[in-house]
Amino acid sequence: MSNMTENQIIDLAFNISELDTDVWETDSDEYALARKLLNDGVNRWEGFENTKWRELIGISSTALTTAHSYATASGFAYPGSWVRTGDQFWKVIQPERVGDYATSDSYYCYFLGNKKDGFTLNFNSNITMPSGTADYEYYKKATQTTAPTDEVEMSDPNFLAYWIASKLGEDGMDIDSFNIAENKLSQMKVANMSGYFGVPSKINETIDDSFGFGV
Repeated sequence: MSNMTENQIIDLAFNISELDTDVWETDSDEYALARKLLNDGVNRWEGFENTKWRELIGISSTALTTAHSYATASGFAYPGSWVRTGDQFWKVIQPERVGDYATSDSYYCYFLGNKKDGFTLNFNSNITMPSGTADYEYYKKATQTTAPTDEVEMSDPNFLAYWIASKLGEDGMDIDSFNIAENKLSQMKVANMSGYFGVPSKINETIDDSFGFGV
């Protein structure tokens, strides 16, 4: 199911802030400003209270060779859980602990890199790589919109419409729109933490919450 597009969000922000239906043209300065505010709102959502948003979980499947290092998926921000090669599960360790495993023949791997240069997935070099694929979940960077038809990932993009409108108040801030936006943001976090009916909310991870990626 598709989500709201940039154009729909910005049109709604116009309706809220201007109480009018004669919306900004997509090539206008006003629309360009609204896009910047929209992406500022995306950043606000992405980093809100270190929430691990389900909408930002991606799945990667990388074809294996004899190499022990592989570029991660585009948009990779930080690891999710176990890495799998066929039926084999590889424990993900923090990169600063690699020295502790220098002579180990255990199935461990680690992610190394940064947002500027990108990340790599690295496997224990003491083990011969199997054939097939390496599969893993990861948290990706939130989408920044650059075109009217671009969509955002968040479950309630109305947050962005009110976020934009809150920045367009006559005195520099519309506090009512800001409060509505913040309430919608908090509601999204509550829904994100609620889990699914009949499904345990605790997911066993091989790395702890202080792993450090995506900071």
